[in-house]
Amino acid sequence: MLDNRLQNVRLMSKNEVLAKVRISSATMYRRIERGEFPKQIKLGRNSYWIESEIDAFLESLMDNRNCHRSRARENHLVHRTRATNKMPLVSAVARLRKEAA
Repeated sequence: MLDNRLQNVRLMSKNEVLAKVRISSATMYRRIERGEFPKQIKLGRNSYWIESEIDAFLESLMDNRNCHRSRARENHLVHRTRATNKMPLVSAVARLRKEAA
């Protein structure tokens, strides 16, 4: 079972990761320290990253972007509703959740 898993693993060098993610080396290592980026695998003096983990990291950024947009839109409507008092706050939030679903 372990052998099958290892056959599908592709290791990426630091330069490959930085080219794919498009962040600086310093930012990448800062995010690793904070637990926000996949950790590297050390082989001798070289570091490698598992490609599927980098892909999952990028997918999570895309998912968070979509969630952030929904929350920002919801917050905007809530603040607008409070200012105009034209629709109860609960109704505005409920309507947004129905639209998002």
